[in-house]
Parts: sequence; structure tokens; C-alpha cells
Amino acid sequence: MIRTCMLGALLLTWSALAAEPSSQWQKLTPAQLSVQLSDQQGRPTNFYRDLVAGKTTVINFIFTDCTQVCPMLTAQFRDLEKQAAAMAIKDVQLVSVSVDPEKDTAAALRRFAADSQAGWTFLSGNEASVKKLLEAFHLPLQQRDGHTSRFVIASDTLGKWTSVDGFSDVNEILKLVGEAKPPNRR
Repeated sequence: MIRTCMLGALLLTWSALAAEPSSQWQKLTPAQLSVQLSDQQGRPTNFYRDLVAGKTTVINFIFTDCTQVCPMLTAQFRDLEKQAAAMAIKDVQLVSVSVDPEKDTAAALRRFAADSQAGWTFLSGNEASVKKLLEAFHLPLQQRDGHTSRFVIASDTLGKWTSVDGFSDVNEILKLVGEAKPPNRR
């Protein structure tokens, strides 16, 4: 247990030191993002059509029984949500996608959202759909515990996406969100 906590602390420290926002914008490919998932209410959701089309969306990848990095990434997402609201940044939505679709049912996602005081969308789906989504954002998944700590910022209105280390300063992440929004919607 102590070794696990120390490893988590080392990962957090290293990530914080290495956290640099990326400004390598890539072309958004809607066909690659047209993946069927389900939200925390159990509703079928087409990732592109329902969550990205015409919007700026920030995405992270978690699993609900994680005790290491996921709670920290979720807390960072919650801070991002609060800071965006405080700065009156409109038309930005947050989405968490489970990398453990077998365990993360709609009920598990609802509990996790409630426990985390999260006001955003949580998604799960079959393994192939989650893998396709991760690959679309160039974020390969070797195993559930080794998933990415990157946040993806996708702007359908500008047709581009980028990723940033999830442990970057919230203001730096919001700066990238601002770059992803059309000039008349900032």
C-alpha cells in the first residue's frame, strides 16, 4: 500500500514537472469519432454527433474503480469546469470516457459522477468503440491501468484537436480551449 501511494505521488510529481500544454493541433476527423457509446444514464450516444459536432469539447479517459491517477484527473477536470464557469467561458463541454467498459456500467458512472461532484457527461461502451476513440486521438491503450493522463481538446467548429497533459495548470488548459473556439465565440 505504501509503495502504491509513493508510486502515485511520484507519478503526480513527475507529471506536474513535465506538464506542458501541447499546441500541436491536428485535423479533426468526424468519421473516426463516430463511435457508439452510452452515457451515465444508459442513453445511447454517438460520440461525434452528440458531443463534438459544432462544439468545443474537452475529453479525458478514466475508470471508476481507479485509486491512483483517475481521482486526480477527475479533480483537475472539476477545477477546469469551475474555472471555465468563473471566467464565463461558454460553449465548452467536458466528457469523461471509461477505459474499463466491462465494469463501468451506467450505474457505476452515475455513482462516480455523484461521488466526484461532477457536472459533465460520463461515457462507456464496448472495448472496440473505446479503442477506436483512443486511436482517433493517437492515445493507444495497452492496459486499463496504463491509460493516458492527457486531456483532449476538440473543436469541431475549427476542425481540429490537440491534447495536453491532464496535470497542466488549469489556466494553460483553458488557454488551449480558447484557441479551439472560433473568434466570435470566445
